[in-house]
Amino acid sequence: MKTLRLAALALTATVVAAPVLAQVAPEAPPPAQRRMVDYLVNAPHVQNWFTWGLEPAPTPQTVQGVTGNQALTFRVTRAGDPWAVGAVMTNPAAIQAGDIILAAVWVRTDAAGPVTLPLLMVEGQTEPKAVIARSTDVAIGTEWTLVYASGTAPADFAPGQTSIILQMGRDAQTLQLGPGMLFDMGPDYDPARLPSNPAGR
Repeated sequence: MKTLRLAALALTATVVAAPVLAQVAPEAPPPAQRRMVDYLVNAPHVQNWFTWGLEPAPTPQTVQGVTGNQALTFRVTRAGDPWAVGAVMTNPAAIQAGDIILAAVWVRTDAAGPVTLPLLMVEGQTEPKAVIARSTDVAIGTEWTLVYASGTAPADFAPGQTSIILQMGRDAQTLQLGPGMLFDMGPDYDPARLPSNPAGR
């Protein structure tokens, strides 16, 4: 977990802290002093991904260049529905309505040509399902990079009722999936300060 927390710390340089609130509990650091890791609410380990659509199912492999040095490899050999191959990671923490949510997932490909991640989202798992954050058609390169999706929670969600979801089945391609981090920034964080996927990626 230490290395994954270091990855969250690395995002601190990208995300500017929110303004100081008028009232702050003594035991909690003011928002201006909080690090990105302080907003992390899930256990991002690769082992916590549940996958579907490939036989045999991907298993953690030792890799270089990504936090934790482990990843899952998805070799999609035939184009199909985007949701035919994917991965999901359950969030064990509660989320409150109005909270600003950020998903950050390590992804790369070993292909030289253009590779696209069809969908990354954070979704509520109770009916009717609600999309909390969503990014589509993100271009992926050969270097490990963080792919982001952010949004505002439309309702309260109990522990275990939200998940990070990736869909990878649309194109015949290879993707490697590393840790997936979920951050709950609270209701007062400025969404404009969150990292996002660069244009053309």
